[in-house]
Amino acid sequence: MARYVVLERKGPTDAIFVKDGFKLLAFLLPVLWFLMHRMWWEALFALFAPLVVSVAANWLGLGPVSGLFLLLVQFAIGLEAQNLLVGKYLRKGFVQSVAIVAPSIEIAEIRYFHVASLSRDKPADAGHRRSPLVPSIGLFT
Repeated sequence: MARYVVLERKGPTDAIFVKDGFKLLAFLLPVLWFLMHRMWWEALFALFAPLVVSVAANWLGLGPVSGLFLLLVQFAIGLEAQNLLVGKYLRKGFVQSVAIVAPSIEIAEIRYFHVASLSRDKPADAGHRRSPLVPSIGLFT
């Protein structure tokens, strides 16, 4: 089962589904993955981070270990790529509405739009009566 983050701008019709999890393409070719998703600053980071890590490792005398550092940077990019994509949409004005666990994107869409249609059919304040404020018996009252 996968977890999908649903982002909305104006309502359910503008919903974007982002699958949460490790992205193999972002791990193997991070610059290409960021460019495909129009994430320019992240692509520049993915382009120059390995260079900076390699130069710093050689300067510190850790030349043989620099490959491991580069692998760790790539692995972190693969893990966080989808979160960076969600952040991009949040900066564009989208709002994270819900997270859905489903075996496929189709099932996630069906679940989301089914719940969205139910919430549109129900009146805004149906059946929720508020109790009057009464003093409570508790630790601080």
